[in-house]
Amino acid sequence: MSKKLKRISVLFLSILLLSSLLPMSALALGEIETVHPAELTVLYKDGAKPIPDARFSLYRVADVDAYSHMTLTDVFAPYENSVAGLSALNDLPQEQWVTLPTTLRLYVLRDQLPRTAEGRTDGEGRLVFPNLRVGLYLITGSRVTTDDYYTYTSVPFLVLLPGTDSVTGEWDYEVTAVPKHTKEYDPPDDDDDFVTRKALKKWDDLGYETLRPAEITVQLLKDGEVFDTQVLNQDNSWRCAWDNLDADFEWNVVEADMEGYSVSIDRSGITFVITNKYTVPLTEDNITVRKRLTGEKPPAASTFSFILTAKDDSAPMPAESNGSEKIISVLGAGSAGFGEISFRKAGTYVYTVSERFGGIEGYTYDSTVFTVTYVVTEQDGELSSVRTIRNSTGYAVPEIEFSNNYKKPHEILPKTGVLWWPVPLLLCAGLASVMIGIAVRRRRCDE
Repeated sequence: MSKKLKRISVLFLSILLLSSLLPMSALALGEIETVHPAELTVLYKDGAKPIPDARFSLYRVADVDAYSHMTLTDVFAPYENSVAGLSALNDLPQEQWVTLPTTLRLYVLRDQLPRTAEGRTDGEGRLVFPNLRVGLYLITGSRVTTDDYYTYTSVPFLVLLPGTDSVTGEWDYEVTAVPKHTKEYDPPDDDDDFVTRKALKKWDDLGYETLRPAEITVQLLKDGEVFDTQVLNQDNSWRCAWDNLDADFEWNVVEADMEGYSVSIDRSGITFVITNKYTVPLTEDNITVRKRLTGEKPPAASTFSFILTAKDDSAPMPAESNGSEKIISVLGAGSAGFGEISFRKAGTYVYTVSERFGGIEGYTYDSTVFTVTYVVTEQDGELSSVRTIRNSTGYAVPEIEFSNNYKKPHEILPKTGVLWWPVPLLLCAGLASVMIGIAVRRRRCDE
């Protein structure tokens, strides 16, 4: 395509769309009706000119509860660690609501994630998605070329359903979105049929530079499928380029998942800027168990065992656990801890703590099951958490304490190897013989 003929313009999202993106709907009145059907209208125009026959796809990213708290769906939960911002949806800075959908779309394309709904705009540039469940949606659009030789590419965006009414502040279950787009002039006599794509790696890891990997792998996508891979490292200044790519296809660049870092991808012209951010893990203190003994004094100290169980596979565990459980022991009355837990991302993590029935004679075991919840949030790249402990009845308690009562077992005859069961019978028989003898003797005396 001739560079002289190219023109790129951007239509900004309407104020209504911007307000619908923000999850902090502090002005909204009342709770969200989670069973209320929602409707999204996409209005796709270039100024007053409609853009017809443009295909848009919806992907349900997160569920939302009555209090507008979002939880990732099963489809997007696996990306919580790798895509920057997904782990902090409920506290996401406003600027990330713009960059997050671009990154999400690239991984949606690469991994062929299932759509919630799709459709095409009509002659007025309008597309209506009715009867949607409330939640957070990613909306992506395909390229479309109009009869006047302009090619439009929609910029992906996120919409929270319901939105909020800009006047009343109440929940609005019918939201209209006006997508941004790029616009390129592509006449049929244009002989420029090739394009170039570049990748540039950036690091957001001040103070932790020594933890960077020696190299990373980037993937070139051709209409969503991996076409080529390149390795970026210090030797090539963390950048690469692909030339002479067929302009009839859509070309994008993503990064393979990398442990310990989140990724954000932004496109600037033909260059995909890939930023990896290192989040410092948050290490929390021990979950401590206290054992209290009541009742009589036992003859010797006994060992009691306790189990820490993660309610979800994504919850990190202390060292020396088997993945989802860890068992510790306490000798007699006292306390012990399960060990420190390190969190690498925002989220809600739930654990249970219970006592293992040991079957030690004389003890009545405590059947209480405690629930320990960590709510981890991220603010300006730093993690913090709030921990709550609740007992079996749901009441918050300051600590985990199990109480076992001891009662001395009834004594039984010692085991000496001699059969003791005939002794009572013989005693009874002897006593009966004596009584019979006395009775016989008295009868003879009377005679």
